[in-house]
Amino acid sequence: MSTRTMFDDIVRFLRSNGWSFGIGETNSVSLMIEGERHTYPVLIRYPWEKEIIVAHIEYPFRIPEKRRGAILELAARINRGLYFAACEFDADSGWTGFRATMLTDGVPFNPEQFSTMLAAAVSVAERYAPAFEAVMSGRADPIVALRSVEGGGT
Repeated sequence: MSTRTMFDDIVRFLRSNGWSFGIGETNSVSLMIEGERHTYPVLIRYPWEKEIIVAHIEYPFRIPEKRRGAILELAARINRGLYFAACEFDADSGWTGFRATMLTDGVPFNPEQFSTMLAAAVSVAERYAPAFEAVMSGRADPIVALRSVEGGGT
């Protein structure tokens, strides 16, 4: 059974590593993570009833309405190859990013696994940022953009 202890462990871990963050009302923490391409807003949630820790990595841009269909296709194609994260896209707002999840199932907080979850989510966001930017700008269709970041050429 999940407890307040796990959320406190997350906060303690972030503090002990010098992270600057805010605490939300519903077992959530928000922070910024600097990547090579962007600075990413990150929301870490710990929904007690689910026994999971979820990290949402957000791109710092919104997809224009006229490009949302192509971005939806790109997100679906990206998700087909992902194992440890999922691409998320809100077609109503243009929000896009990635979600990574860590199971807790009543075990003690694992700082190494938590760090790996965050690193994996940011790494995936960094990897696919050029594809999103190419499709968003209209420079490439989803297939070409995806191939360019996955090494398949054009």
